[in-house]
Amino acid sequence: MPTKKRRKKENVEYQPVVLIGGEASDSTNEIQQMIEECCKYIKQQHGADWRESFFQKSLAFELQQRGYEVSMEVSHPVYYKSTTGKKTSVGNIFLDILTPDFAIECKIEKMRDTAVQQAKLYSSIIGKPCFLAFC
Repeated sequence: MPTKKRRKKENVEYQPVVLIGGEASDSTNEIQQMIEECCKYIKQQHGADWRESFFQKSLAFELQQRGYEVSMEVSHPVYYKSTTGKKTSVGNIFLDILTPDFAIECKIEKMRDTAVQQAKLYSSIIGKPCFLAFC
């Protein structure tokens, strides 16, 4: 019976918060670090088996406590521009957490390409950095 070759696991460092769709700067690095601190605190308080909506609300509350203006589940229109140059709304995206300076997309799963692609799309639509926060 042939043996299966096992793939060597890569040593990928877990990152609880990832900047997507924005330029890394001192400002975004500070924001990323602050979001990571919030995520760690939330996990310490309640563990890792929370529903995404509970984590999202806790993170929004933590951001408010730190002085950020926060909105949740914000609807933002998506437009299509035809070959003739005319634009029409084709639907909406819903941002988990939105501040005047950045957005956060919360995920309870491991980092996947689909989550990264979603955050990139959101960032391009709103014109702001989008952070992926994994709980």
